[in-house]
Amino acid sequence: KGLYPIWRYLYVYVNPALDKGEVAKYLTWIRSDEGQKIVKDVGYFPLPKNLRE
Repeated sequence: KGLYPIWRYLYVYVNPALDKGEVAKYLTWIRSDEGQKIVKDVGYFPLPKNLRE
């Protein structure tokens, strides 16, 4: 169809001074199936399961 997706890597940086418990919970959630569904729903490519660990 002549469509060529343009993509780039996105990185998540966290402030190490923040409460590590809450940051860890967020990072766990964003890599979960639920979090990755939202990533996909807003137009990004989700991480493959082997890269979520």
